[in-house]
Amino acid sequence: MIVIRGKMSKIVLHKNLRDECVQYDKNGTVENRTHNKANEIQTIASHDENGNRTVMPGMKNKYDAWNRLVEVRDSSDVLIAKYDYNGLNHRIRKTVGGVVTESFFNEAGRN
Repeated sequence: MIVIRGKMSKIVLHKNLRDECVQYDKNGTVENRTHNKANEIQTIASHDENGNRTVMPGMKNKYDAWNRLVEVRDSSDVLIAKYDYNGLNHRIRKTVGGVVTESFFNEAGRN
C-alpha cells in the first residue's frame, strides 16, 4: 500500500504482486482496477491495438495512423479538442473550445 498525502487530498494505492495498482482510493472514493498483459488499466479505460487510450471516463480519444492524438470528445460526442500535425510530427495547431493555437517551427525544429 502506498499513501500520498497533499494539503487537500489523500490517495491510497493498493498494488498486487505484479506491481499493478488494483485499487485507487482518493479521499474515500474507491476505484477497483484490472489490467491487460501490457499493464494497461482496462477497468476505467480502453486501449486500441497500438496501446493508445481511446476511452476513459467522460472522454473518447481518436488517433491517426501515426498514433498521434487528433481528437478528444466528451461522452455526448461533443468535440473538446482537435490537434493537427505537420509531416515532421510537430503539433502545429491545437483547437480547444473554439480557441485556435498555432505553433511555428524553424529549420532546427524549435518553435
